[in-house]
Amino acid sequence: MPFDNLSSDPDQDYFVDGIVEDVITNLARNRWLTVIARNSTFAYKGKATGVRQIAREIGVRYIVEGSVRKFGNRVRITAQLIHAPDGDHVWAERYDRDLEDIFQLQDEIANQIAATIEPQLVVAESLRARGAEPEDLDAWDLYLRGTWHLYTFTEAGLKEAKGYFERAIERDADLAAAYGRLAYVHVQRYWYGPLANRDSEIDRAFEAARRAITLDERDALGHFALGRAYALRHEFENAASELRRTIDLNPNFAQAHFALGQNHYYCDRLEAALDQINTAITLSPHDQHIWTFYLVRAFAFCKLGDLEATERSAWAGVRQANATYWAFAGLASILGQAGKKDDAGAVIGELFTLKPEYSCAYAEADLGNLPGEKFTANFIRGLREVGVPESSAL
Repeated sequence: MPFDNLSSDPDQDYFVDGIVEDVITNLARNRWLTVIARNSTFAYKGKATGVRQIAREIGVRYIVEGSVRKFGNRVRITAQLIHAPDGDHVWAERYDRDLEDIFQLQDEIANQIAATIEPQLVVAESLRARGAEPEDLDAWDLYLRGTWHLYTFTEAGLKEAKGYFERAIERDADLAAAYGRLAYVHVQRYWYGPLANRDSEIDRAFEAARRAITLDERDALGHFALGRAYALRHEFENAASELRRTIDLNPNFAQAHFALGQNHYYCDRLEAALDQINTAITLSPHDQHIWTFYLVRAFAFCKLGDLEATERSAWAGVRQANATYWAFAGLASILGQAGKKDDAGAVIGELFTLKPEYSCAYAEADLGNLPGEKFTANFIRGLREVGVPESSAL
């Protein structure tokens, strides 16, 4: 919807409307969203019309509204995502910025709003789908339910996600997004499934990702999953090509920026890695993957020798609600390498809560496919310093 101009200067309307137009354009890059065109929504500008009525008239389930207030050389922009049928707020954010370059600011805020809204919609729709009986779900609802399970980052959750995506494909064999997400399940099962299955998981990721792209060459999820699969095979140039293609298709896809940054990290292009990962964090500070963003950024800082930034980023990773054992193992190793054994007690405790069988031997096998023998050796050395056992007692 048109944002409200709360400034005393009506000439600021061009700036306010420009932000909304850019948000509409950026959201429309998501192939799974149907986004109402500017001319339709701007017909309501200046009219006191309730969200339920607007939603009925233009046929949408969610509405984005907001406001812009300029005071001096500062601007405050608010945005809210509303589930129109009941008027509930799904998400809200406030952005305070300096007005140094108004067009650059317009781009920055529009990109952040669009990048944040898309994953918030996935979560909201996934929760809605969870409330229905499985036999009543169509292909799209099965896809959404699978997406919710995917981001639990557990072996059990990934198994559930795989099943839902496969059922979605059974009901709609042309649903490219379901193949793209299924490919990404296999990428994640590479990390969270049995170590002996890793090669087969990569093969399945390639198969599903290529099917997604065959069905829809502009499907960003398919290119994204294919890029991640290439990286797991150490085909880093192919990975970079697919991830850049993903970003071309959807510049606000934070996870693609992160994946490209991680790929740069693997190739020791550390400044480029930090640039992409910082972009991901800026675009989607509440992303389901945010703990991973912080952890890989910490590893990049560590390679650059910036120990303070390394620890700060690793600590930020473990503070995220869905951080997995990887985040705690990474921080434990970093603290060990820094000689800060006394700071690692609670971190080790949480690590063993999440992964009771964790040990130096497990870590060495877990890290076996990562490029760089020195990284793995340093990682294990850090774990030993904070008391992680050589082998599991389980």
